[in-house]
Amino acid sequence: MIQPKQSKFEQASEYIKDAVPALYERLMAMPHSYFAEVSELRLRAGGLPVLETLSRRIPVDISVTGAHLTELLRAFCGYSVYSHEKQLTEGFITLRGGHRAGFCGTAVYSGGYGGGGASRTISAIRDVSAINLRIAKEYPGCGEYVYDKLFADIEYGEDPLTGLLIAGPPMSAKTTVLRDLCRCAGYDHRVTLLDERGEVAACYAGTPELSVGSNTDVLTGYNKCDGFLHALRALSPEYVFCDEVSENEELPLFAESGVIPVLTCHYNFTSDVSPSMSARIKPIIERCGISHILLLTRPGVRGEILKI
Repeated sequence: MIQPKQSKFEQASEYIKDAVPALYERLMAMPHSYFAEVSELRLRAGGLPVLETLSRRIPVDISVTGAHLTELLRAFCGYSVYSHEKQLTEGFITLRGGHRAGFCGTAVYSGGYGGGGASRTISAIRDVSAINLRIAKEYPGCGEYVYDKLFADIEYGEDPLTGLLIAGPPMSAKTTVLRDLCRCAGYDHRVTLLDERGEVAACYAGTPELSVGSNTDVLTGYNKCDGFLHALRALSPEYVFCDEVSENEELPLFAESGVIPVLTCHYNFTSDVSPSMSARIKPIIERCGISHILLLTRPGVRGEILKI
């Protein structure tokens, strides 16, 4: 008998199966029609699990304890918490399949608890109080309208693309659209994907588990500057794709390289690019040679393309 294809939610829930069997069984007893909708599973100590979809919040009738969260943390780390210390200090762990487990807890700074002092950094997170399991989604075709408008026949277009910034608030499908644009470009062009957190291509043993295009080279775990220099020296890309850039971080000088960057950043906006938005993302626009911005509001809604 042919088994039905496992949903992304079921794939992510496999980590729960051995760590907290009762929770896993309760989740799998939920109507399977929910599984395709779920974007997040939120677990809080002392509360009920909650399935988050785009349109509703679904509680699950089982209590979550601190012990459950501790065991889940160990499972997400492959039962080797020590080897994931760096990721844990950043507040999340990227899982096989591109899913992400984010953590709440008590921050431990180098030298002790609490803030104070610009040079102090978080060295650990203790007493995990909540976990947010974000489900990676693929929607093939969601970026094709942008690709057809901006990437096709780029040399002859009226507004040639020199760099694209995909901007929107959390959960507006920035990474999903970036991935699909990478898939489209990766069939026709030489593409390098700087997958710093391993969420876009979700490589496992060197093979992407999510579709990013047959001519796409994936650099996983590299920071943006190191990855870009590696790409220039060894991979001769026409396009470089990168998720989650910030005006406060060091960014490669895409504008001076001849390579076209396609990037995402977090931003809430109105229907127009306001002066405050322009000021906030000005460093990204200038350093990266951005010529167009794709404004997203929420998944399923076609974004607005603006020429800088």
